[in-house]
Amino acid sequence: MAGFYPREIIDRVIESVDVVDVISTYLQLRKSGANYVGLCPFHQEKTPSFSVSPSKQIFHCFGCGEGGNAIGFLMKYENLPFPDALRVLADRGGVTLPATSGRPAEDNSVYYDINREAGRFYRDMLMRAGAESAVKRYIKKRGFSDETLKKFGIGFAPDGWDKCFKYLAGKKFSPKDIVKSGLAKHSPEGSARDTFRNRLVFPIIDDRKRVIAFGGRSLVEGEKIPKYINSPESPVYHKSRSFFGLNLAAGRIRERKEALIVEGYTDLISLYQAGIQNVVATSGTAFTQYHCRLLKRFSTNLVMVFDGDEAGVKAAERATKLAMKEGVRPNIVMLPSGKDPDDLVQEGGKGGFLKLVSEAKPYISYLIEMVCRKFNIDTPEGKSAAEKEMVPYLSRIEDDIEKASAVRALSGRLSIPFTRIEDHVARYVDIDKEFRRTKKEPRKQAPPLEKRLIRIILDHPDVLEAKLADLRPDDFISPMHRRIFSVLAGEIRNGCVKSRELLNRVEEEDMASHLTELAMEANLYDEDCVEENVHDFLKSVRMRQRTKMIEDMKQAAEKATREDFLDRQKDFRNLK
Repeated sequence: MAGFYPREIIDRVIESVDVVDVISTYLQLRKSGANYVGLCPFHQEKTPSFSVSPSKQIFHCFGCGEGGNAIGFLMKYENLPFPDALRVLADRGGVTLPATSGRPAEDNSVYYDINREAGRFYRDMLMRAGAESAVKRYIKKRGFSDETLKKFGIGFAPDGWDKCFKYLAGKKFSPKDIVKSGLAKHSPEGSARDTFRNRLVFPIIDDRKRVIAFGGRSLVEGEKIPKYINSPESPVYHKSRSFFGLNLAAGRIRERKEALIVEGYTDLISLYQAGIQNVVATSGTAFTQYHCRLLKRFSTNLVMVFDGDEAGVKAAERATKLAMKEGVRPNIVMLPSGKDPDDLVQEGGKGGFLKLVSEAKPYISYLIEMVCRKFNIDTPEGKSAAEKEMVPYLSRIEDDIEKASAVRALSGRLSIPFTRIEDHVARYVDIDKEFRRTKKEPRKQAPPLEKRLIRIILDHPDVLEAKLADLRPDDFISPMHRRIFSVLAGEIRNGCVKSRELLNRVEEEDMASHLTELAMEANLYDEDCVEENVHDFLKSVRMRQRTKMIEDMKQAAEKATREDFLDRQKDFRNLK
């Protein structure tokens, strides 16, 4: 991964940012002693076990074991390849990455370039369209202003098989990359055909202002073609992780401390044009855990807006449960039957829609209502089934007062004693904890001396530099420590004697996780006894070697000649 960029450039990027600032963009952290702690984004937990060290510039979760530096965090959280994570941090730290020859397989910059050019093509086609064209009539019907068209970068994909493809090919992009970006497909005859034809086109732009995909609305009514289509998945576009409108809404969401989530491009644009601008839309997929994690960077207060039909009700229930698993407590707005956000804005303006938002149901109230609809709560069996379905969600509520209030609400709705539900929730929490404890595979404990020595090497590379001649990977019992020592020793021999840089040189995920845990473990050794610890380790190695040699001599004595036995005795005496 790192081989594509010079090591000194990677180190400079890491030094240009603060890991606490980077991670605080995504998580809520609080100061705890010398470190910062928060809830881990990589596994479900109620008590923070995720720790960030400003002095060492690393993070580690003592619950699931994930750990690394700022680049490692971005790669895990955003699911980015190494070059993309490095570029994000370089932009943030003001570091200019050097030009490179060729392009690595995981470098996705060409697809951003292709999408940017395609956006220009579509916008130009819209400007050239006649006043009575189908696309201009549709825009007039929806009431989109010129300012709105410009702000969202809305364009027009003309009719014809390959107009966009030919435009992009003329910009020297390869046919292979154009197809891989999702803007063209191969026909059965082998020629390239545009994905979007005779459609109003909406660019999907990420929070870093990069065009990653497009959505298209058909301009032909009545034909048996999908009304809306989206770009297929590509190296830079993943439906389950992308929002339409996030590039414009991110700042507003932070300001208002609340995000509205709708399901359609035109609904979002209508709301934005009406002055409701803290809104995003999913694009061609249901709300996912990755959507939830992305929005948590800006606010944990989510208002989800769904259609009032049966499909909308199911989507709302699913999204609510998913958000709860991610530690988010959403409010739910169910639209009047047959109405969408655009209809409501047209009828009641901004105020009418915001009134509906203000009446949104808290997530627990909504779930209780859904569960009570699902089962016949007039029967004992239905009451029991409804309670069993709600208990796992009640158990995830961290605040005791909020949890008690939710239990009381369910108790009243089902006419079941409060104490019974409270007891079932408490038992579920205990069982869940035990399950997680037994499920977690215990890590084989390494000898304490080995752990101390690896930590000393990290904290005092100069100590190892003086002892390299006396140490070998085979001196360590733990296979993990052998691997770590080999990497650290190699880096020190190459002149790397800074603790932070050493931590950044270990790239393999399992080693990085183990090393960050050691680096953040408190009171592992006494700073005044560094030399003594190194001496004790070397002494233990020699004792282990002597013990092994004695065992070998005993076994050899049974079948060896006198000369062989004397040779082994000589080797034993030569041990230091």
